Amino acid sequence: SKNVGGFILFANNIENPSQTKSFTNSLMSLGKIPPIIAVDEEGGSITRVQKMLWKTPVENMSYYGKLNDYSATYNAGITIGSYLNACGFNVNFAPVADVNISETNELGSRIFSSDPLVVSDMCTAMIQGLKSQKIATTLKHFPGLGAGTGDTHYNTVEIDRTLEDLEIAEFPAFRGGIEAGADFVMVG
Repeated sequence: SKNVGGFILFANNIENPSQTKSFTNSLMSLGKIPPIIAVDEEGGSITRVQKMLWKTPVENMSYYGKLNDYSATYNAGITIGSYLNACGFNVNFAPVADVNISETNELGSRIFSSDPLVVSDMCTAMIQGLKSQKIATTLKHFPGLGAGTGDTHYNTVEIDRTLEDLEIAEFPAFRGGIEAGADFVMVG
């Protein structure tokens, strides 16, 4: 069938650069239009490609949030984007735009900061770095797992936030990424 819309690849799909590029090239031929070939490559502890390709790791996003340095985060986006592009990916399910609100959220060091404006600025830098390498970007996990108190992979997690709470923290963080040109928003 020529109606394939997209694929997400994980570490078990990735052996080395040439195998990955060959595999993604074969996937590109399966759709009437080129399909989405996506991966979760946030940097730090959440990598699928970097680990398998022995690339220099990018730090966890909390590192960049503490630096609050546009250039450092932009360059991290370029690094990730360049090896994703070389392997045939066109969408990254990153960056994380959650605000670090709850000490018991599942995301921890994957979050830039507890300051929504820092999250917004660092998301902007990461998005622009990834996009400079022709990688579409995804803000996640709207409306904000940073206020959660558990792990959504294993449990139902309730997030008790008022509209006013969201307007103060989560909305500004995600708005910055949207204004920076994020291609998707993942609902969590």
